[in-house]
Amino acid sequence: MKIFVASLNPVKIESTKAALAAFLNDFEVSGVNTESGVSDQPFDEETYRGAENRVDYILDNYTIASNDYAVGIEGGIFSTHGRYIAKGIVCIGNGSGLKYFGESAGFELPERVMEKIKGGLELGEVIDSLTGEEHTKQKGGAIGHLSGGKLDRNGLYSMGIITAFVPFINKKLYMV
Repeated sequence: MKIFVASLNPVKIESTKAALAAFLNDFEVSGVNTESGVSDQPFDEETYRGAENRVDYILDNYTIASNDYAVGIEGGIFSTHGRYIAKGIVCIGNGSGLKYFGESAGFELPERVMEKIKGGLELGEVIDSLTGEEHTKQKGGAIGHLSGGKLDRNGLYSMGIITAFVPFINKKLYMV
């Protein structure tokens, strides 16, 4: 069985391996360079489109068996109740053309961070500037910094991957 992650980001690849190991045996995970087709810092519904676009790219451009999966993960910001919540959206599709979504837990972003994002930066760039590190989104990410290392992107994305995979393990309920 093959799992194609629609990204070369090591956090997305590793979180996919870890999450799906709870459900699958004997599978191979590989990253695929794809574009999301949405802005670098997606907001709201655009985040779902980005995750699905990544899956569609793999389904359209690779030979995927019915028991193989494509995983698209898109981090985005959601505006609700006058606040800004960052979370990951996951879309998983299989070779039969079925696609389902899941979400990571979300966390509120500080206004100071949002001001820089509204000014045109993406969240990863803002966290890089705050920490003085590079490529934090390929490591612990914003949640790693804001939680003092108690949680990281891997943990958040794993949750979203598991929730997106639920329909595939409950076929009788979801596939009518």
